[in-house]
Amino acid sequence: MRLLPLNAIVEGSYLGKSIYNEYGNVLLRENEILTQSRINNLRLNGFTAVYIRDEYSNEIIEDIIKPEIKSRARLNLVNTFKTISNLDDSKDVNVRRLNQQIKNLSKVAHDIVDELFYEKDLMVNLVDIKSADNYTYMHSLSVGILSLVTAISMGFNKYDLYDISIGALLHDVGKIFIPNEILNKKDKLTKEEFEIVANHPKLGFDYLTKNTNLNLNIRRIVLEHHENEDGKGYPNQKKSNEVHEYSKVVAVADVYDALTSNRPYRYGMLPNQAIEYMMTLSGTKFNCLLIDSFIKKIVPYPVGTIIKLSNNKIGKVIEINKKYPLRPKVQIIKEKFLTNEIIDLLSSKSMNIIIKDVVYNI
Repeated sequence: MRLLPLNAIVEGSYLGKSIYNEYGNVLLRENEILTQSRINNLRLNGFTAVYIRDEYSNEIIEDIIKPEIKSRARLNLVNTFKTISNLDDSKDVNVRRLNQQIKNLSKVAHDIVDELFYEKDLMVNLVDIKSADNYTYMHSLSVGILSLVTAISMGFNKYDLYDISIGALLHDVGKIFIPNEILNKKDKLTKEEFEIVANHPKLGFDYLTKNTNLNLNIRRIVLEHHENEDGKGYPNQKKSNEVHEYSKVVAVADVYDALTSNRPYRYGMLPNQAIEYMMTLSGTKFNCLLIDSFIKKIVPYPVGTIIKLSNNKIGKVIEINKKYPLRPKVQIIKEKFLTNEIIDLLSSKSMNIIIKDVVYNI
């Protein structure tokens, strides 16, 4: 399957991956035919892209974690965030309710760690489909998984990973206290509006400190996930040696998922574009070794992606090289048909050929 923006989808295409609302209920199941009416409904519900299967891309790309665990994580995130939104924290009964929700979410976080811990060679080759309604929850879940995959490759132990997982799932909890009209604004934020948004890490940290028993390392992820290596982040302009290593991992995952997500004010980048952009920030925004570890876990061109090469040939990615994911094997398409011509971009005779772009319409 391959990811396509809604405006590039041809009526009659088959949905490659089920689409869910914020509660985990299926809106459209995989393999359903995308009629124009369904495409319009997806657009009205805030979706801007979906995975499809067609004559070029019938391959199935599996999720990293089991669907039932992912569904449980999504539902617990919704319940936790909405419990906080509706709480009067002056009442003990409400604080107890919140801590039960946190306990449930922590159990799911532990389950995700246990699921992934021994998968040292995992690579991420999917972008989660998010709408305006489910963005906060799906973003938090994506950041949790990306953070874990990176931390596992860096050799963190299980107890580290438990804290990283919980902190990543809760990293944006402070946005609950930011007005939606600012979070979802389509135009550039004013200086005053940005200052309000930039306070969400502190708001989340303070709230969790007051109302939960979460340990300091978890709460520091919430507080520090927008701090930079060079001290120009927020809310406290901490420099590299002042920021917890857990927070640095989550910060990288947070930026990648935000860049590849469609937002009210812009379309998301393709994975390869996001990787290239993040590499330019190595040493200023991100720790160099950490960003190097992260990009090795991302598949910029998943199997099924249609690409244009620098020799002007169009092809379909058919195999990923795990050590050099920017140099996959490509099956050439000519006059809209797959041919028998295979180009291995890692071979010596193809080293001068590069990928120029991703193609949506052939």
